[in-house]
Amino acid sequence: MNTMKNILRDLGMAGALCGALAACDMDDDGECRTCPYAGKSPVEITLAGMMAEPADGFAEGRATMARALPADVFNDSVPRNLPDGTTLWVFAEDVTTGGVELDDVEPKAYVVRDMTDGTQQLHPCEVDDEGNLVEEVSTPFFLMIDHTYKFRAVSPARKFVDRATDGEGNKVYALHVDNKEYVLATDDRYERTKAMEVTIQARADSVQIVRMNPIVNQTAQLEFTIEADEGNESIHSISVLPQGIEIAGVQDRYSAVQGDILWNWSTGDPLQAYLGDDNTRVQVRKDSQYEDALIQEREDGSLYIRCPILPTDAFSSSIIIIFNLQVNGSPTQFEMTLNRKIFEGACTYHYKGKVTIEDGITVITWQYVNWSDDIPIVPQSSAGRVMN
Repeated sequence: MNTMKNILRDLGMAGALCGALAACDMDDDGECRTCPYAGKSPVEITLAGMMAEPADGFAEGRATMARALPADVFNDSVPRNLPDGTTLWVFAEDVTTGGVELDDVEPKAYVVRDMTDGTQQLHPCEVDDEGNLVEEVSTPFFLMIDHTYKFRAVSPARKFVDRATDGEGNKVYALHVDNKEYVLATDDRYERTKAMEVTIQARADSVQIVRMNPIVNQTAQLEFTIEADEGNESIHSISVLPQGIEIAGVQDRYSAVQGDILWNWSTGDPLQAYLGDDNTRVQVRKDSQYEDALIQEREDGSLYIRCPILPTDAFSSSIIIIFNLQVNGSPTQFEMTLNRKIFEGACTYHYKGKVTIEDGITVITWQYVNWSDDIPIVPQSSAGRVMN
């Protein structure tokens, strides 16, 4: 099956190339005068997946004032496949030196497809504004031979901010990223996820394959497991009220806005941790309409809750979480305060709560969990957005 798919893919690339050549205006020597692909080579993109084992953030023993993860934090991690159907933009920036005219390349959308042998392929595609797949197409990248390109990616392939420019007026590809959203991208801060530079070679027999580094999550993730304390037989059930979980004090999506810059992520400029905003609130609700994407009531009676947040500096401020729960059918509200921490992108922060009833009062005791298991931070759909 994979062989047939590869043949069809190659035929699609060949068809795209032949269609372009058919439209060429040849001179007497057989050289194309007008072909848009003259001097270029078709390029196939492969991606090593995502760094799905997030760093533990502030595990015991780490300096609490650290402002960044070390560059080698993912060196011993094993990439995992992206979910089938995930869309992403791939960027090819011409960084050739020597005074040559640089190739201005528009980003191209790709979709991840699982193969029967466990591998994955990236297929060129078209997407809507939310990054959902519209259809797969056959036209690959065509890049200038002997030019060097820097390759990056971001997922999902959502619409970019219109007319975005940097402080010097140069065009940039930028996104608004908000709390409760998963965005994965190439990240030059870490050795395993940095952009790849590749020189395109003349190849008479096949396309050139560019193997990109894994991408990594740009947001942080809060995780909570709530369960009855061992041996406490008076607790029969724990569930979530319709009000769900309320999180206040995380970074506002516009914390990084300066002047006319109206986004917080752009190519080569990852999400940064900024001070939390007391007025910024996130609500996580248990809603069957959206398949309880962020709240799970498990068969063993425990609750598992997760929420991606923008990287937040809560060292001198606090993140307040309010849990609206039912314990044994009775409405109960718990409050949790997180501070003296910097919640970094690509990290997961997991807390376990043990519920007990003491003298008729329901109480919860929290502890931080230093994960040693592989707990992936992954996009939940091709659009990468979790609805509330």
